[in-house]
Amino acid sequence: MSDGSSGFPQPPEEPWVPPRPDVPPPPASGMPAPSGMPAPTGMPAQGMPAPTGSDGVRPRSTWKWWEAILVFFLGLILGGLVATPIVLVFGTGNAPTVATNVVGEVVPGALLLLWLRTYHKEWKGAIGFPSRERAPGEIARGIGFGLVLYIVIAFGVGAILTVIFEQASGKNAHTPQQLPSLSGIGIFWAALLALVVAPMVEELFFRGCLFRSLRDRHSFPLAAIVSAFSFGLVHYVPGPWQDTVLLMTIMVFTGLGLAWFYDRRGNIVASMAAHATFNLIGLILILSTR
Repeated sequence: MSDGSSGFPQPPEEPWVPPRPDVPPPPASGMPAPSGMPAPTGMPAQGMPAPTGSDGVRPRSTWKWWEAILVFFLGLILGGLVATPIVLVFGTGNAPTVATNVVGEVVPGALLLLWLRTYHKEWKGAIGFPSRERAPGEIARGIGFGLVLYIVIAFGVGAILTVIFEQASGKNAHTPQQLPSLSGIGIFWAALLALVVAPMVEELFFRGCLFRSLRDRHSFPLAAIVSAFSFGLVHYVPGPWQDTVLLMTIMVFTGLGLAWFYDRRGNIVASMAAHATFNLIGLILILSTR
């Protein structure tokens, strides 16, 4: 795997590649840059193929979707093992429980990065990172989308799904608590998990790795549905079936929204900002009602 591939036959050499809205497109081959505008750096000479990454031409992902799942799943197992000493030393109180969740996400995230850096050299270009100049704008767009997404999910999709599950079960349906009652250091761990660790790790895997691999080889609907259903599955919380499935279904729709936004913006930083904003609103509401 030294060449960045998994050893399997590669797709056609020139598939359609989604644009990078966060990077200005290069001028057409052989055409000069508009008057008064500098040509994009790294532009090839006339007749030469354009390099990938620096000029808005996004490299295709070189990993397969199942590879990403295997690495992430292995990371979850390792994360559980690494977090075990926390439980043994501090017990199963609320704050240690949230701390173990932080470790349980940091480890698979770190393993994903190690895997990408080792076997897929152009992973940054394939996943999409905005330039330093454009990063603030992408973060601002992510914050705005995260706010809109929360309103749509909480007051639109969530309300409709709640009625559906109540009718199906004949009982009241509400999402189970994703965080225990917290105070002091527990709130710090919860904020770290919801605002930093979960947005970065989950976006890296579900959108950057899983969605990206499928999107480069198949259609947007397939990539969005697979990544969104996977996103819903990892948000399993034990409880009455109607409550558990309600939360997972809501997260599926949330994953669909984040996949659409990632595909539209073309970079993972905007998606991370949207995810963090979504979680921030939820965290504020959780803490303010306890």
